[in-house]
Amino acid sequence: MKSIWQALSEGDAKTRLAVVADLVSIVGVSVASVVAAMFATNSTLIWSQVFGFIFIGLLSLAGALLVLVGFMVVSFYIGTRLKDHRAVRGLLLVAWWLAFAALFLLVALYTYDALVHTTFTN
Repeated sequence: MKSIWQALSEGDAKTRLAVVADLVSIVGVSVASVVAAMFATNSTLIWSQVFGFIFIGLLSLAGALLVLVGFMVVSFYIGTRLKDHRAVRGLLLVAWWLAFAALFLLVALYTYDALVHTTFTN
């Protein structure tokens, strides 16, 4: 993650474009695999459910990016503000990483539960 951030902030235009292209292709393949699984049925699709789920997915992606930016800002703030106190800085960063990991697991489980219990076909 640090190398991606460094490439985006300090790299030339070609490097930044390559990083963005890689991230977009990963997201595109993920979205395509979920959408293909929804359409790989012989039943009639419930389009309101499909579009609603896509809309909620895009809002969730925007929210995840905001949380990630907030995480990086707080991490940077902890690192720069507590330069002299290595033990306190280390403990705060570990606590911050654990909170982020717990939030990620909670969101992943909620998303899995929503996908499993949503009916896309009649």
